[in-house]
Amino acid sequence: MPGVLPGTYFLLVSRMMPYKNVDRAIEAFRMTGLPLVAVGAGPLLQTLRRTAPSNVQLVGNVDESTLHWLYSNARALVAIAEEDFGLTPLEAAQHGTPSIAARHRGYLDTIQERVNGLFVSPGDLDELADATLHFEPEMFKKTDVQRSINRFSADSFFEAIDDASSGACAATEEGE
Repeated sequence: MPGVLPGTYFLLVSRMMPYKNVDRAIEAFRMTGLPLVAVGAGPLLQTLRRTAPSNVQLVGNVDESTLHWLYSNARALVAIAEEDFGLTPLEAAQHGTPSIAARHRGYLDTIQERVNGLFVSPGDLDELADATLHFEPEMFKKTDVQRSINRFSADSFFEAIDDASSGACAATEEGE
């Protein structure tokens, strides 16, 4: 990706919708001057492009190989949307990239503090700015970040189903 150097930028992957808080992330990065690459399209994209500072690149939608490259080479993913679950931290972790996420809702299920990411208070731009300014990728081991998402794998899912059904069968046999 032109002008984007590995390990120098933070990444945000989102539809450009009001509840995704992309505008708030941009404001935090305006305060820091650090590079942010924002991937995604939506009704707010053109407005955000017009108002974004020069350290923020809103690239719209990208192909899969570019997205994989961006995930693999980012310092961290920024995830502050209002999400019930939020897949982007899992996608980032798959590439060994930690997240800086809002401590609420779905991110509480996918982020393990200091294993695959850090939390910031929801809506606190100063805290988000501070977290990015003081972010040290060295505190995260790529393999640990990748391993942290194993609990969301298909194998883990089917194992949990088997465990649950075995327990149900045993309870049924005992009740007969």
